[in-house]
Amino acid sequence: MTLIRIGVAIGVAVFVSLAGCGRKPVQSRPPTGGAGAGVVAGVGGAVGSGGDFGSGVGGGGEAGAGGAGTAAGGIGGAGGAASAVGVGGSSAGGAGGIGATAGSGGGQGEGGAGAAAGTSGTGGVPASCAEPCALPLVCERYPPPACADPQWVAWPMPNTAVDVAAGAPNEMSFTDNGDGTVTDNVTRLMWQQATPPDTFELTQAGAFCQGLTLGGHDDWRLPSMIELVSIADLGRSNPAIDTTVFPGTPSDPFWSSTVWGTSASAEAIAFDRGNTRQLSMEMRLRVRCVR
Repeated sequence: MTLIRIGVAIGVAVFVSLAGCGRKPVQSRPPTGGAGAGVVAGVGGAVGSGGDFGSGVGGGGEAGAGGAGTAAGGIGGAGGAASAVGVGGSSAGGAGGIGATAGSGGGQGEGGAGAAAGTSGTGGVPASCAEPCALPLVCERYPPPACADPQWVAWPMPNTAVDVAAGAPNEMSFTDNGDGTVTDNVTRLMWQQATPPDTFELTQAGAFCQGLTLGGHDDWRLPSMIELVSIADLGRSNPAIDTTVFPGTPSDPFWSSTVWGTSASAEAIAFDRGNTRQLSMEMRLRVRCVR
């Protein structure tokens, strides 16, 4: 009887020992997917494999699939949570979702090319003086426009191409306005383009210019000596002027408004070579008006 009891006790102990050798459930925490830094969406986590069966009755549940990594540098999807532990055995936690491979950051866009600066316009009629000028002053439109004595230089003196090649500034430049007028791009003076066929005494020449309406303007006048000299091209002769913008100019003397003292003579510019002459006011000469 004693032997039977000892045997039973040993059997129970062995049974308990064998039962204790069963595998313990594994509760692995699903790793988190890495941060998807690029613009490409992270790849979803691989499906976790089920846990090994324990010696119990039920098999382990399937691991949840890893969440998809988010686009644009989002955090990679976390692995799916392990399924419920089966009776007597457990499933392994699902593998964490693999984070999207970090996309390279987009290169910094280059700034748009700056628009090229517009070239300065030439020609055109500059703004006039704000108020009418009291005689003998005239409106000089070289910026800023102002009333000035036309007998004195109120603008840069134009130079011929030969002089500019030798280092002088302000090369002569003109704009044909297409309305019978020419604008000097250096002095900003506007000139009558064609030479009238008639000749005039000095007083007649002045009256002709004052009564002229041309190019929509009626404030024409007889030019001073320095103004008339400014369009004489001393690098040319017969005539000494740019015949592209002043076609048909005769190589004759032209009246200026410059009178010296109380003499009965005035200055004229001879356009054969562009030199000055002091001539009697009663002589009949050519005229070219200015404004």
